[in-house]
Amino acid sequence: MPSYTALMSLKIGAGLVLGFALGGCGLGLSSRGEGVETGVGLGSKTTPRAENGSDPALKGVDLSALSTTRQQQEFWEVAGSLFAPCPDQAVPLPQCVSEERPCAACTPMTQVVADQIGRGAPKSNAKAAALARFGTDTVKAIPLHDSPAKGPANAPVTIVVFSDFECPACRAAVPLLSDMQDAYAEHVRLVHKFYPLPKHTRAKGAAYAAIAAMKQGKYWEMEELLFENQEALSEQDLERYAAELKLDMDRFKKDAASAETKAIVERDMKDAEDAGLAYTPFIFVNGRQFDSAYFRLDRDLEKWIETEVELAGARKR
Repeated sequence: MPSYTALMSLKIGAGLVLGFALGGCGLGLSSRGEGVETGVGLGSKTTPRAENGSDPALKGVDLSALSTTRQQQEFWEVAGSLFAPCPDQAVPLPQCVSEERPCAACTPMTQVVADQIGRGAPKSNAKAAALARFGTDTVKAIPLHDSPAKGPANAPVTIVVFSDFECPACRAAVPLLSDMQDAYAEHVRLVHKFYPLPKHTRAKGAAYAAIAAMKQGKYWEMEELLFENQEALSEQDLERYAAELKLDMDRFKKDAASAETKAIVERDMKDAEDAGLAYTPFIFVNGRQFDSAYFRLDRDLEKWIETEVELAGARKR
């Protein structure tokens, strides 16, 4: 598979990292606090650690980022408080890995804990990140409807993104997601849904234009134009982009103004709100939120995709 570092050079740079560090384009809701414990575990029970913070029994888990004794202790405490994510394996994560239990997600879930602690995350965040990524109750069914999509319908990885055409963080993230789908074309299906934020007065009109372009088979081309020209989304601008794409202009104008088109946007907005949207881009990978409180696209998305492909293969065996 291609290097994610190479993909990063295609369209974005530091702006993506900054955009996600700031939590995207928000609705003014409170962000998640660092001191909140999430999920279930085994309380204060811990697993003994090796002298150097690593353990050969944890085959496949890289603990090299745990550079201090404190980090090593915190890793074992958090990992030992989490159960294996397979319902039929009710044992702590380290036991699941060391005994090579038939739960393929144990090793990558343990790795999330190690990565989070190694990056300096507090224990509560490391635990919450692992549960967000692999917990049994954190998968949400996001209706796909007839939303614009590319990639195989049976792909092992489905990425759903709700975005706003005036949101700077969306401008950084959505082209990257599209590039990732291109690079992992056999494994990833990308689905775009709309959430024009109320504070962005031209975002809804841009969404209508994108849907009208979709009806003529030019959604992805229009999406690219809209994000590249984020400061120019007037009605005249939108018609100019449609003409540039050689769309049937009468049909474009009719579709952009139709009740059906407006209903699609309202439907997507409800889907997002039902899923708990607090900011855009609002991203799900196989039904799990790619939460910017714990994960970054430039650092974590490629590994997330690769892990999902491996788990899909394990389920087939």
